[in-house]
Amino acid sequence: MFVMRRVATAVLLLAAPLAAQRADRPAQPFVAVGIAFDRVGDPGTRSDLEYVRRLRFNVIAVRDAPSQAFRLEMLARLLAPESNVAPVSVPISEVQVVTIRDDTSPAGVRLHAWMALARGARGVIFDGWTTLRQNEDVLAAAASFADNVTRNAALFAPLRPRPPGDVRVDAPPSAIDARFLESSEALVFIAANLTTSVQRVTMSFSPEMPEAIWQNIEAGGAVNFVAGPEGPIYVRSFTPHDVIVLVIRKQYR
Repeated sequence: MFVMRRVATAVLLLAAPLAAQRADRPAQPFVAVGIAFDRVGDPGTRSDLEYVRRLRFNVIAVRDAPSQAFRLEMLARLLAPESNVAPVSVPISEVQVVTIRDDTSPAGVRLHAWMALARGARGVIFDGWTTLRQNEDVLAAAASFADNVTRNAALFAPLRPRPPGDVRVDAPPSAIDARFLESSEALVFIAANLTTSVQRVTMSFSPEMPEAIWQNIEAGGAVNFVAGPEGPIYVRSFTPHDVIVLVIRKQYR
């Protein structure tokens, strides 16, 4: 089971002190992907933080015990407070929380993490670390998502949701969620099977969508949209809770 929620507290990520911000070091593209911790000051926590950073997570969400609200802290700042980390600013209110439970599946992790970005979240937090580290397969799925997003931060950071209407899906209502994100440089298409059944569907796109080769961000393979009577189409069989994430650079359209 999953619970997805927005973090309501409007706090910003901790950034480097102003004195350490150099004019020749502009902020790098950044999308917050992290793990929720109850505390970060306990003995042994640093080794956990080092491990989390190696998995390509870049922030920690620390829960305040009385209020249960989160604050976000950059892993780079926690592990090296003296470093000149370029400043970033992501409102916590724009970060989606995916709650990890004992019955969470790897497919569910992929589904909810990618759909959080597809729906406009500026980051994803997996809550929480104790449960996550006890399930290697679920942790691997969360880490794979973190790696894809962190490694491609320059792609994901400027993306914003396109208005609905670019894709039509011949599937039962609420079975497939398919959305486009867009920046000045790229289009990203995210589609997910929200059901526990196999769904073989035809997705039809508006005529302006390119029929050229799209790249699968996770698997690295190529996907072709083909010409249809009213615009490109793409036929795919989705396994239960399957997700596909495709990108095309606008200069190749």
